[in-house]
Amino acid sequence: MIDSDFKEEFEIWGRSFQVDVSLACHSNQEVLDSQVRIFNIIKNKLNELYDVCRTKIYEYMHNEERKELFPNNEIPENIFKFIIPKAIIVTRHTDVDYFGFLFYFRYDRENDICVSFKNYEFFEVGPEYIIL
Repeated sequence: MIDSDFKEEFEIWGRSFQVDVSLACHSNQEVLDSQVRIFNIIKNKLNELYDVCRTKIYEYMHNEERKELFPNNEIPENIFKFIIPKAIIVTRHTDVDYFGFLFYFRYDRENDICVSFKNYEFFEVGPEYIIL
């Protein structure tokens, strides 16, 4: 039986991070074979997927409403010192490969960031609850 929640170390954006991995299921359920398959594909495409995350988060941060979160309403040049990889969530959808990457966001801890993917293509960026 495969654990549904574990940590794994990844090289992301040139730095090493311990990332939580959740193959979403309730305590009375087993991890689906499709979730394991999706996670293995994610690992093989990790750099490409995190590059998409970086681009989408950068675009997301340049919304006027989010700029208000930063001191003097200015997004720091080194924004990715304040947005840190947190977790990978693989959902139990069986009709689509749906997963998300979660990021700690120092300037709004109540609304950490999620970048979600459907069938390995960017789907949505927003607060982490979009995948939870």
